Amino acid sequence: MLDPAILDRAILWLDERFGLDVVWLFGSEARGTATSDSDVDLAALFRSPSSPAELLDARVEAGALLGRTVDLVDLDRASPILMMQVLRHGTLLLDRNPSRRVCLVAAAPGKYEDLMLVRREGERLLLERVRNARP
Repeated sequence: MLDPAILDRAILWLDERFGLDVVWLFGSEARGTATSDSDVDLAALFRSPSSPAELLDARVEAGALLGRTVDLVDLDRASPILMMQVLRHGTLLLDRNPSRRVCLVAAAPGKYEDLMLVRREGERLLLERVRNARP
């Protein structure tokens, strides 16, 4: 299990470097099933966009602070599936911008359902093609 004081220090560092509006802990740490080999999954809404290279650097540096591999997800760029996993099973750690959090919480289910409709139709068409294929 992750030391909460060390996690707080890592979040403070991320906030100083990037400016955080909202942060969730998700994955095995949030479920309470983490082992010493588990990574630390954090999902965030940043005050301003960060480049993929900056996020990679942040993962490495936060990992050094925590002594574990860190997966840092920018929820503004995340898939609807991942958004819903974070919202359903994550633990809210920082909420500096509640209106932004509420907007994400309100929008995520619609994005998720839209994606599921597209995926179901794609799967249906694929199955139809397979069934109609000649041996």
